[in-house]
Amino acid sequence: MMDESLLLVDGSSYLYRAFYALPDLRNSKGEPTGAIYGVISMLRKLIMEYDPKYFVCVFDAPGKTFRNDISSDYKSNRPSMPEELVFQIDKIHQIINALGLFVLSVNGVEADDVIGTIAKTASKLDNLQVIISTGDKDLAQLVNSKIRIINTMNGEILDNAGVLKKFGVNPALIVDYLMLVGDSVDNIPGVPKIGPKTAIKLLNEFGNIDNIILSADKIKGIVGANLIKFIPNFTITKELLTIKCDCILSSYFEKIEDFSRKPLNINLLKDLYLNLGFSSWLNDLNKIDIKPQTKMVDKELNLCLNFCLVNNANSFKDFFMKLEKSELTIIDTYIIKSIFLSSIRLMALSFLIDDITYYIPFYNLELNSITRVEILSILKPWLENNNKFKILYDAKTSLHVFSILNIDLNGIKDDVMLEAYVLDSHNNLDLYKLVDKFLCCDYLSHDDVFGRGQKTKNIESISNEIISKYFSQRINFIKKLHFLLRPLLAKEINLEYIYDLEKVISRNLKLIEANGVKIDKSDLENQSSFLEGKILELEREIYILAETEFNINSPKQLGDVLFKLMNLPIIRKTSSGLPSTDESVLSKLSQKYKLPKLVLDYRALSKLKSTYTDKLPRMVDPKTNRVHTTYSQVGVITGRLSSFDPNLQNIPVRTEIGRLIRKAFIPERDCLFVSADYSQIELRIMAHFSQDDNLQTSFKNGIDVHLSTASEIFGLPIDIISDDQRRTAKMINFGLIYGMGVFGLASNLNIDNLSAQNYINKYFARYPGVLNYINSVKSNVRELGYVETIFGRRLYLPTASKKSFNKQAIDRLAINAPIQGTAADLIKKAMVSVQEWLNFKNLKSKIVMQVHDELILEVPQVELTIIIDNISNLMCNVIDLNIPLVVDIGVGNNWSEAH
Repeated sequence: MMDESLLLVDGSSYLYRAFYALPDLRNSKGEPTGAIYGVISMLRKLIMEYDPKYFVCVFDAPGKTFRNDISSDYKSNRPSMPEELVFQIDKIHQIINALGLFVLSVNGVEADDVIGTIAKTASKLDNLQVIISTGDKDLAQLVNSKIRIINTMNGEILDNAGVLKKFGVNPALIVDYLMLVGDSVDNIPGVPKIGPKTAIKLLNEFGNIDNIILSADKIKGIVGANLIKFIPNFTITKELLTIKCDCILSSYFEKIEDFSRKPLNINLLKDLYLNLGFSSWLNDLNKIDIKPQTKMVDKELNLCLNFCLVNNANSFKDFFMKLEKSELTIIDTYIIKSIFLSSIRLMALSFLIDDITYYIPFYNLELNSITRVEILSILKPWLENNNKFKILYDAKTSLHVFSILNIDLNGIKDDVMLEAYVLDSHNNLDLYKLVDKFLCCDYLSHDDVFGRGQKTKNIESISNEIISKYFSQRINFIKKLHFLLRPLLAKEINLEYIYDLEKVISRNLKLIEANGVKIDKSDLENQSSFLEGKILELEREIYILAETEFNINSPKQLGDVLFKLMNLPIIRKTSSGLPSTDESVLSKLSQKYKLPKLVLDYRALSKLKSTYTDKLPRMVDPKTNRVHTTYSQVGVITGRLSSFDPNLQNIPVRTEIGRLIRKAFIPERDCLFVSADYSQIELRIMAHFSQDDNLQTSFKNGIDVHLSTASEIFGLPIDIISDDQRRTAKMINFGLIYGMGVFGLASNLNIDNLSAQNYINKYFARYPGVLNYINSVKSNVRELGYVETIFGRRLYLPTASKKSFNKQAIDRLAINAPIQGTAADLIKKAMVSVQEWLNFKNLKSKIVMQVHDELILEVPQVELTIIIDNISNLMCNVIDLNIPLVVDIGVGNNWSEAH
């Protein structure tokens, strides 16, 4: 054992060994687990035996590497990775992370190259030994007095002497040795008729490959003749065999301390080991003391799987008698989804009453006994009764499916999905992921019962025995999760408040989704044609400037044109060492050069065409003639809503084509759109949180806060501040909300770090309360592990071992999360306030979209005045901040006009 050691594990090398060495191990779901068990066993053994201070496990990234560009034959003899091995890789990565170990894979290079780069860098540090765990002979070329290789499969240790003993040459000659003998594993040919013994003899006689080439004509017989013929190949084989030790890895880690081992993530490991069936490792974890507040496992999960099939008049009569007497009922729906909201189909209903699951299969009722229409007609009054309390998982989906059947589902007391989200928005909110985390028991999964992909089964074809177990388990899980999670919410008044808000919003969102929004299909189709023409024009212009035709969508070909053909300056390189052509790089280059700007325009137009102008017309529901997006309450950890199918929140606001797309969103005849948008809401929330006098004074006096900031930073009167100076101030105002530092601000403003620091210093001199707030947030989050919104929504901060969650990243999240979360709470409360008022006034106006801080209403012209006169107050009065809220109102014949 060494006091200071870095252990580099060649994860890809052991992946295949573990897969083929172990028997076909599987968990209770029939999923393969052999490779997972083998790799993790090796890592556990390594940790126990070597106890390294620093640890990195390196895997090959998917896709080609630079060696494939050198030789198309490289590794071409290898079959593709077995599907059952591919299935296990993600779980291996998850477990390694949960063990507190650093996982790394880099596109464009191999694991060997990453290991070589880290090993060579680390070996230059004093008092640090580097240990490489691998079974790959190529890595022997890295061995020196500070680097050695271990092979856990056979216990072999290779230092300088070990390499010489094993291969007959010292580490410095390993590449020369392999150039002679070849590497059949990677499909790299050697010199015909030269095997290991001959290679060693030649190297001992001539010293190295260069001397062998120079003396090839002196080597007699078939060996000499083959050598001479093979000499032209040596340049390529050397490139293929030499480990690249200068990979650019700065975006993955900064210093050796980033590889320090972190504490075990006990809860995540338990979830993973339980799911995979690794009971002995699970028992090991159970011996580790866990703080009571973080351990949320129901040890005594006694599922009552009593099942009653309700598929005829008699069984339905018995069931309904029980249902009417039930004070609290768990309901679960089985639906078949559709791209169109109106086409969702209800296939089955489950009810849990007094520990008995009553299952109604609408697809398989007894003939001439009872019909689907009769069942729903009888159930309708009970389902609509607000005094018959129901518990569901994902109530919004059930609200939709019943609404399609002309049933207004009421009495929803609790929604288990929302319970889990409000407790911790980081929870994976798939029902079975919640079961894995909180209940820790085996079950029949959806895939176990229905299959997946081409093997998916229709519910009608599944036996009653399997159906009974599956749906009984599922509805019992909903019950057990509810009785576990609900008391945890009740302990926290603020969380209870947020949960109640989310339940109301769930119903509001169902209404907005059902309202949908009308689009002008012909306008969008014309826009697609227009965009196609513009894209072709840009393509031609790009080819003219480049003086060659190439694939504009290929980063490599674009990079060759920009940096080799046109000799533009390289701004940044990718991890594989190639010049980057991402958006930030092209944006910087476009300040001086035309071609990068054209490529950015080409990309933007292509994305808008494929995402919106081509796609939106195909998403119009044929029954409603409107587009119905889906809003997710649980997709963003800060509480913000997200939109999908289609995503209405990513249509650009400030570009001409973005405005054209918004122009195609239109109200019904004799109606107008009214846009109500909170003005600078996050800056106003920062002013409230920070209690900064100057920032609050600007808002109270109606002064443009960006002009005020610019005046302070540039030392000029407000009335002579230029647009560019205001934009700089705006960048600073918003940048600091998002936790932006000196480097980020310098990059965004295209200035040097010293100037950026000077701006920040002047900003905090003007707004000292903001600095105090930022410092207090950083301090509190390290103690508590979470931040809160004004309304009490709790936002936990990640403490993962990945570099992406380092101290600076967590600080940025901590600063922004309560501000963005409060803005999310505000717009939700505004939606509730506006909808309640619309209902109270019995108006026909309706909310048709929610986008960030904006509500869009479709308003009959006769109701326009009352809406405009009231909506601002409705939205501003949902909270009493230290500074006034402002809502910008816009009216138009389309969304673009109204915004």
